[in-house]
Amino acid sequence: PPTPHPPQPHTLTLFPLLEFIDNGNYKPALQHANKILKKTPDALIVKALKAVILERTGKSDEALQLCQEVKKAQPTDEAVLQATTTVYRELGKHDEIVAIYEAAAKKQPQNEEFGNHWFMAMVRNGDYKGQKEAALKLHKSFKGNKYLFWAIMSLVLQGEQAKTGLTNLFYTLAERMMLKAVEEKRVVQTEELRLYLLILLAQDKHAEALAVLEGELVAKSSGDPEIRQMKVDLMMRNRKWVEVNTVCRKVLEKDNSDDWISWLAYLESLFHITADEAMAKAEGPVEYTRTLDEARAFVCTLQLKPNTFKRGSFLAELELELRSGDQNADPARLVDLAVAYFDRFGSKAACFEDLQPYVKKLAGDKEAARAFVARLAFVAKLAPETTENSGGIRNLHKQINIRKFERFLGLHDDLNAAEAIKLVDVLWAEYIKALPYGSDLEATERQYGDDYVILAAHLILDLYHRSGSTEDVHLVQAVTLLEHALAKSKHNFQFKLLLVRLYLILGVFNRALDIYKTMDIKHVQHDTLSHYLTDRSHTLGFFDQAREMLSESLAIYRSNDVETPEMVVKAYQFATFSKIQEFIEFRTRLENSLQHALVNITILRLETLKQSFTVKNALQFYQELDVAEIKYDDEYLKTRSDNRDFSVMLSCNPAGRPTAEELTRIAPRVDETWTKVFSLIILVIKRAGGGGTTDVEPLAEALMSAAEAEDVGEHLTSRERQLARFVARLSSAYALAKKAATGDEAGAAKAGKLIKEAYSILESEATSLAAATYPLQFSWSRFHAYTNTLEACNYGLILSELINRSMSVGKTVKKGALLSYRAATVKHGAQDYSARPAEGCKRSHGPREDEAIHRGPGDAVDGDIRNQDRLFCGQGKYERCPGNRGQNCVELELVGAEYFGGSGSAGVEGMNGGMTMKNNKKCVAARRNQI
Repeated sequence: PPTPHPPQPHTLTLFPLLEFIDNGNYKPALQHANKILKKTPDALIVKALKAVILERTGKSDEALQLCQEVKKAQPTDEAVLQATTTVYRELGKHDEIVAIYEAAAKKQPQNEEFGNHWFMAMVRNGDYKGQKEAALKLHKSFKGNKYLFWAIMSLVLQGEQAKTGLTNLFYTLAERMMLKAVEEKRVVQTEELRLYLLILLAQDKHAEALAVLEGELVAKSSGDPEIRQMKVDLMMRNRKWVEVNTVCRKVLEKDNSDDWISWLAYLESLFHITADEAMAKAEGPVEYTRTLDEARAFVCTLQLKPNTFKRGSFLAELELELRSGDQNADPARLVDLAVAYFDRFGSKAACFEDLQPYVKKLAGDKEAARAFVARLAFVAKLAPETTENSGGIRNLHKQINIRKFERFLGLHDDLNAAEAIKLVDVLWAEYIKALPYGSDLEATERQYGDDYVILAAHLILDLYHRSGSTEDVHLVQAVTLLEHALAKSKHNFQFKLLLVRLYLILGVFNRALDIYKTMDIKHVQHDTLSHYLTDRSHTLGFFDQAREMLSESLAIYRSNDVETPEMVVKAYQFATFSKIQEFIEFRTRLENSLQHALVNITILRLETLKQSFTVKNALQFYQELDVAEIKYDDEYLKTRSDNRDFSVMLSCNPAGRPTAEELTRIAPRVDETWTKVFSLIILVIKRAGGGGTTDVEPLAEALMSAAEAEDVGEHLTSRERQLARFVARLSSAYALAKKAATGDEAGAAKAGKLIKEAYSILESEATSLAAATYPLQFSWSRFHAYTNTLEACNYGLILSELINRSMSVGKTVKKGALLSYRAATVKHGAQDYSARPAEGCKRSHGPREDEAIHRGPGDAVDGDIRNQDRLFCGQGKYERCPGNRGQNCVELELVGAEYFGGSGSAGVEGMNGGMTMKNNKKCVAARRNQI
């Protein structure tokens, strides 16, 4: 017999504890739990509830420890199990849930509820093999049909995950079990039929699946539109065009003439029939369409149905003429039909999107495009004038659609700046004129003329790009219009998306963030839409705000681990087998999200900037950094799921041209290449900070290869590429320096060369930064340049310190060695002097300090100064009095020096030659301040 559990506290004793937890009063709840545990230390229910309290107050480790104590006791009390598994579920410990319910089910094998919990625990854990075994045990013990289908569904999932060669084995077994279920009359629900079809389709058994749908089983699901559509798809796969045509005709005539999927299948079958002489000429009782003329007549019949406001048959007429274009159809007829469609449905917002595929060819012929737009305008004028609000709104939508067609057909391309601004004024005036129509709209609704403002903003954006992205006044004009319109339509997400992008180009992060927050982005939208703000916006300098915003976007990935498995569980409980794969795919796509990887990398870059105030902090940060989720290999990148939505932003630009979304990007789209490069940067510094040698070299080589790839400019900005090239060289130098410390002189020489190359890149970037002119006083491109240069300096500090340490192992530092700096700028009073490059450190003494200070214009400074002159790293300010008494002291400032140790130094010769370690720390601080 099972070992009895220790005495448990009375329910009345637990009542206050439960009440505290329900009300979120965790402090008194914890106190009460501890009080009970003093009297009954083995009370499992109190331990489990205390674990719940600890988890909700952020003490995950303590909560897990208590849960492990409860689990060890192998509880069978439902309340104890529920509380314990709640903690495990919140912490993502699905393995533990499986184990605790498995133990409970084995102790009480006749407890069906425990068996169900055990199965569902494996569902949450994605253990398909375990699911199948548990389901078969449940079916054996309790004979329920649902357990049989749970087992079959688990086999299907095993087949999907199996390696090549084993897949068919699982599907074959599932099919056999399903056939037996059919023979035993167990298949009685539509979802069970769908499961059968799912198994057959997974094996590409289209004929067999169609046979099932034409058999007795389908009678149970005859009214299901999804089953009907599945049947049509299978008939198309089996090339049964007459049957497809017949079924679709029936659906369109009797059920729904707006069923666009049926229209497309009908037309697809029609052209296969007309291409086959035997089918086209066949006679018989079956009603199907044999010729184009018959098809036109059928469409016309549906159009003439009384009181029809459905667009399907009219749009189908356009689709029919478009597809028959290769069969001597009249091209002008397609335009006539488009105009007629506009006349009937032009007041609907969807009219523009409906007609795009049928008029896009006109964009190549400006005269034809103008003629088409003129016909639309003429048709719109024929509409009867009305004083009613509804009539005015209908006419307004027609005018907006006409303006959209103007842009879509390329009629804005030839406008000069003055003409474009004039059209912007016209569009704005039309928007203002339309405002009274929306005076009674709810605050959450859009104004009827809002699309006028979008079109005006796009025109202004055209001017900005034509100017070579130099006329910032255009962006300010667009922002002004959009902000004014946003005040009238506070929930217009099109305004908000465009404003976010424009503010980022202008270098304004805070306002972009404020607008983004008002969009109320939730749940999976963090994965699909947050990129409109997150991509590279952290380089605008608002590091804390960017860090907070990025962290908030990670919530969907945490909830995916907890909530999505529950969706799969519900699908099993309600036997909706057709949804199980969808939920699992949803979970997998979020688990493998590319956006998730991008956000993680960006957060680590921001953390590096924050932690790099001193080298010590930066090194400690990287030593403690968990990089388990940072990967760069091609296999990993191939499995990333790009769930981002780039199509949500309204664009009326001509087909084949950059969309509005593409034209408002601040830089190339962040993608897998970007992920690889910045993952390598993080990983190589992590490996180097850990003191390793084996792992650093291949990572450095991979980074060098990625940074020097020919097409990298399509994925990274020039500043990002230079940052990658800089880190690649310094990290390679570190790997060589580690070898040099063991006597590899060739490695030391190579390391020195790489160091010089690296700092040459940094010097070039700093020089271009100082010399560059930017179209905007403050712009994203400017801040991006600053931030990437700062980032390079921070990585340089870390890697330089690591190189110094690697070279100083087991050596002492000699005092009196020389520092060399080249290409430095020396400020002496109000004058600037340039130091000529030094050839390297000399063993002889450099010029005297007063000599160096008194050099005049045209007298170059060699740049060799002994370290006792207190000029740390060749940079910083210090005061020296000239040799003659009574003269005023002057200030000398050295900026932008490159510095290399003299040959007399040891240990830190790579960078800060000859200083004591104490002074070396000051040197690093001086360099940090200078940066």
